Amino acid sequence: MADSAEGVVAPVESSYASAQEPAPPDYFRGAARNLVPGIAMLLAAAAAFGMNLTHVFFAEAIAWVFMIWGALLVLVSLLDTYQVFEVTDDGLHLRNYLRFWNGGKVWGWAEISRLEVVVGNKDRRPQDATLRVFYTAPGELAFQREDRAFDAQLAQAIIERAGLKPTAKDNPQDLAQLNVERGAVYTWQ
Repeated sequence: MADSAEGVVAPVESSYASAQEPAPPDYFRGAARNLVPGIAMLLAAAAAFGMNLTHVFFAEAIAWVFMIWGALLVLVSLLDTYQVFEVTDDGLHLRNYLRFWNGGKVWGWAEISRLEVVVGNKDRRPQDATLRVFYTAPGELAFQREDRAFDAQLAQAIIERAGLKPTAKDNPQDLAQLNVERGAVYTWQ
């Protein structure tokens, strides 16, 4: 009996199940940011208050400015770090759980009208470039834009799924081998 129980049972694949299952989503997380400037400003402000250096109004005002700017720099760095771009069959999902006022957006592929890869004058590597995705809501005239650090796989997925075409002949065919020309803007519409 043990021999018959060890027999191999082939799984039955249904053509209906494989045809209806959506492809698994691709997740692209935000780039890690440097928190040191924000934390340093917070610590400097805390040290000024802790050492009682704020008995003059101007010193107290500068300490409060350092506290506010430090908190804002830390918040912006964390928002960029926890930004998630999810590429699915129905659209591009933008999520950020730290952005409590607007946790997520869903942009349909038909409404994504433009993608730009912007290489700044100081960008030395492809990772330093900026990826800009433009979205127009149905019935609206205004663009919504989302910026993030350049990711070749994400840019290629958006171009393919949204059906975007290059606007210039010098746009790179392979985004993994992006040519870093100073001040270049590569556009797909």
